[in-house]
Amino acid sequence: MVDTGNAIALCGNHEHNAICFNFKTKNGFLREHSIKNFKQHSETLLQFHGNQKLYNEAIEWFKTLPLYYKDENFNAVHATYDSISIDYLQLHTKNGVLSEEQYHLLADNNSQLFKAVEITCKGMEIKLSNDQYFLDKDGTKRVHIRTKWWLDPTKNSLHNLSIIPGLSINSNESLESTNYYKEDGKPVFFGHYWLKGRPILFRDNICCTDFSVAKDGFLCAYRFNGEKILSNENFIYV
Repeated sequence: MVDTGNAIALCGNHEHNAICFNFKTKNGFLREHSIKNFKQHSETLLQFHGNQKLYNEAIEWFKTLPLYYKDENFNAVHATYDSISIDYLQLHTKNGVLSEEQYHLLADNNSQLFKAVEITCKGMEIKLSNDQYFLDKDGTKRVHIRTKWWLDPTKNSLHNLSIIPGLSINSNESLESTNYYKEDGKPVFFGHYWLKGRPILFRDNICCTDFSVAKDGFLCAYRFNGEKILSNENFIYV
């Protein structure tokens, strides 16, 4: 569909991780070849088993995917539409696509480019304090929580800001950014968060379409007709 001009695909964390898993720098691969990372990438490797050429082509295609999309009617991103990160990527990339040279620059995880890509692909996060952790859907130990980037962090507790409902949080850490997606912003569409239950809007301009189809949830889309106020009636899911 992308090749025929009938769709726009965006780069998400899994595509970005696959690129970095295969991208060599002078100090090794951008994504460490650890047991954890091999496990996360193993299903992809198995599905391409016996066809290295097709796998290589897929990785190269991932590199052509933009990190965000925006027009006069709506915004779209895989994980977080953070205006500071998007403005930086818009200024420093070609239509949201990273160059070969910029992938090398991602080796510096303190750079503004690294942080902008991480936030856009993987979400706004905060580290838990006092050695707290939780296990994600794959049983991986996590010490960061993903936050609801459309809520004002100065007016909400960390408990309210957590994407994961019911997570007990006790943290003295402060958010890296108090920027959030405003109530009067254009409709924004995203995925990433493995939501549960039947599709519903977070707010009338905030639409997540990831409702965990790979974990017995729903395959979900939103049929957008240019409306400025989104409606739950426009969800389509099976």
